[in-house]
Amino acid sequence: MRSSLRCPGTGTAVHRRVAHFLVVTAAATALAGCGTGDANTVQPPIVETATKAVTGGGTGSGGAAGAAPAEPTRAAARDSDTTSSGTGTGTGTDADADADGGRCHTTDLSIELPDDDTLPADISVTISNTGQRTCTMGGFPGVDLQGDGLTHAFRRGDTSGRRVTLSPGDSTHFTLRPVGAGGEFSPETIVITPPDETEHQTLPWPWGAVRLAENTAYAGTVEPVGA
Repeated sequence: MRSSLRCPGTGTAVHRRVAHFLVVTAAATALAGCGTGDANTVQPPIVETATKAVTGGGTGSGGAAGAAPAEPTRAAARDSDTTSSGTGTGTGTDADADADGGRCHTTDLSIELPDDDTLPADISVTISNTGQRTCTMGGFPGVDLQGDGLTHAFRRGDTSGRRVTLSPGDSTHFTLRPVGAGGEFSPETIVITPPDETEHQTLPWPWGAVRLAENTAYAGTVEPVGA
């Protein structure tokens, strides 16, 4: 016997050649295969969009704690002996400057070089508080040699300093280590900017010509106050 069944809601016929006693079974099977979709239809893939987080960064200046500080911009390494004139800011640790009367200002300080007849290997520079109040300082001073229209800086050394408190009349020191005497550069003055300050003091340079570091034109290294 030939039976013809249709899926509800569609025009598709389902045919079966079955024996009479299987008609009911065939009809149930045919109806079970009806549906609203095609079993072989390919479903679209699920797409996950990843959002990329972009962060920015910046740099800052000063002597805050953290990674080892970069060379001061005022004394950037140069490939020639000619440098721009001028001085920069002494680099200190201003976070605790107000702990004991505030930081020491250039106008309240006296700066002196030693009176050696020849250029010392280590120049101990004395800083005295000539003001009327107690003040604090710490970090690296800025130091430049100037002459013949040129400026050559002392770069920061690797020594760790400490913050010092100066009552009126008290003194501290920092050390300069020049490359050496008898070189190609003849300074006329040394320009010193105390830590955390922008104002400087200029002193006569008493030791004649000096050598400069190869490839960088630095005059030497400077250690922090109180080291």
